[in-house]
Amino acid sequence: MRILMKGASLKKEGGCSWLQLRGQYHAFFSWEAKHPISFEIYEILDLLMWESAT
Repeated sequence: MRILMKGASLKKEGGCSWLQLRGQYHAFFSWEAKHPISFEIYEILDLLMWESAT
């Protein structure tokens, strides 16, 4: 699929995730650093990935 997209000069859109934190919903895109709590989000994500690997 990516080869076909590249041949047609198309790019895949980045992923978007929704997170509920302290009663509020937040949307963020893959490796986006503009969100006000992106540092917290990625710290929690790193912790979850580390815990799931053990």
